[in-house]
Amino acid sequence: MVELPADPTAPPAPLPIAKALGAGCLAWLGYLAVSAVVGLGVFVLLTPSGPPVDIYHHGPGGTGVDVDALYRSIRPLKSAGEIADLFALPVGALVVLVLAGRLGVARRELLALRWPSWRQALLWTAAFAALDFGYPYAARLAGFTPNPEGYLVREYPHQPMLPVYWLIVVFLGPVFEEILFRGLLFGGLARSRLGAWPALALISLLFAAAHFPKDLFYFGNILAYGLLFTAARFATGSLYLAMGLHSAANFVAMAHVALYLYTRS
Repeated sequence: MVELPADPTAPPAPLPIAKALGAGCLAWLGYLAVSAVVGLGVFVLLTPSGPPVDIYHHGPGGTGVDVDALYRSIRPLKSAGEIADLFALPVGALVVLVLAGRLGVARRELLALRWPSWRQALLWTAAFAALDFGYPYAARLAGFTPNPEGYLVREYPHQPMLPVYWLIVVFLGPVFEEILFRGLLFGGLARSRLGAWPALALISLLFAAAHFPKDLFYFGNILAYGLLFTAARFATGSLYLAMGLHSAANFVAMAHVALYLYTRS
């Protein structure tokens, strides 16, 4: 029996939803596995021998936690986490690139590996600036007390390797998260029976949930940025634009914290 070639004008078959989600889960597990192995090894090497650090201060008013002693006690753990991310985030991005080539779509098309035009970049940068300045005011109108960098304010002074922390937050983290969420997952789900618009909403929700939001304000903040990044990638067909916007958002947050702590000291 002679098989006729496929009709070159026929639209491509939709990707299975489970296949796209499965590839994303494998990439995430690959990142977690490398992070756990490297982090555990570094933690064992950095943990000092001897008695544990006393994290309590004792005085006439009673016993309380000494915050500085607490952060000194977990310094090896934080150092191990940063060093682990230096390895795990690039490995995770490489895993995404490998898996993207096995979904039956050209890797460049699936991940939207193309540069935006200058006009697109300026338009979406303006949208990012509007969100960055406008969200806190909108949150106040809704009855929330904005404190988007509260966690960073507490953690920033106690980072054992501050340049590495900046590198992870501003560059390595956004690259991995964008190539995973807006690249592999959105590219796969948008080509599935789910469609682009439901995929846009789902990926933004997954992105917000992956940051383990501590309250509704923080969840809304991350969700709003996730919607912006995904919409930019969808509208322009450029993952590089989403990476740039994500890096800019993290840079602005880190710069706010650094300036706040500098002026307070």
